[in-house]
Amino acid sequence: MTTKDDYIVKRYLNKIKIKEIAKYIQCDPSLISKYEHGKANMDKQKIIKYKEYIDQKIRSCKDE
Repeated sequence: MTTKDDYIVKRYLNKIKIKEIAKYIQCDPSLISKYEHGKANMDKQKIIKYKEYIDQKIRSCKDE
């Protein structure tokens, strides 16, 4: 399992919507969907923000 796969699983398990991430990293939701399905690449900065958002969201849910 790759790091990308790990984040996809985290996103699904924590019910994080693609639209939320897209708004945070300022891109079209379809880019994230294509990235997760291996049909498109994102630049490194967007990938960093993608992971950052998922990690922050998970931490904030645990804190509640």
